[in-house]
Amino acid sequence: MLCLFSMLLWGCGDSARHSAQPGIPVSVENGSVRIETSAARFEVAPSGAIRASLLQGGREQTLDAGLSADVLVSGGQTVDFPAAEPRVVIENEGRGKRIEVRSRAGNGLDRVRTLGVYERMPGLLLSTVAYRNGGARPIPIDELKTNKHTLKKNDTWAFFGASEKWGEDDVVHLAPGLSRANLLGAKRQGTMGGGVPVAAFWTKDMGLAVGHLDSQPVTLGIPTSVGSGGAPDVALDFLPAETL
Repeated sequence: MLCLFSMLLWGCGDSARHSAQPGIPVSVENGSVRIETSAARFEVAPSGAIRASLLQGGREQTLDAGLSADVLVSGGQTVDFPAAEPRVVIENEGRGKRIEVRSRAGNGLDRVRTLGVYERMPGLLLSTVAYRNGGARPIPIDELKTNKHTLKKNDTWAFFGASEKWGEDDVVHLAPGLSRANLLGAKRQGTMGGGVPVAAFWTKDMGLAVGHLDSQPVTLGIPTSVGSGGAPDVALDFLPAETL
């Protein structure tokens, strides 16, 4: 089994301003999961695409321009999971919710996405993706891109926690042509490497951060690029090179 843990953090201002609600509503429609806390709304499509919205002052705001599906590469080929509605299990977990979304690809690869939301941290979504070979033949895992976001073209600033190059700015204004690999855990030249596994983006109104949580060091990237149109793209990129 291959398990990958990721974190989506959404917030603007002090989360303590949001009053705790007696329970977190979760609904499922056509395989898509919709979670609403006192501060945010998270919509997770069967493909793994996540749309996060800030709820503040009676308004809903988002930096997401569109939904971007997870990409899993096996043996040089992209693995497609069926568009059919997956199995969804919702459980109470303390003062929060735990949601499991299960699906299977045609090659026998099982995917379990576990979502966690908690009343004390209403702007935080924890997403864990686990893959298991349910068939008889070995399945190589070359690359996984998850928590992919295409952000709106805006006056956006960013913080990159990866330590890649001496003297490189960790806070930058996003502009067309920017490209950062944001590698963490990979062996670098000299004494560089490591850092904080988070990339954060914000405007004058709100912010979105994508990062990774784990009890052990993991090699990954948080590649971020801005095309000629000015829309930033970000994802968590894992290269496990494992066979299930």
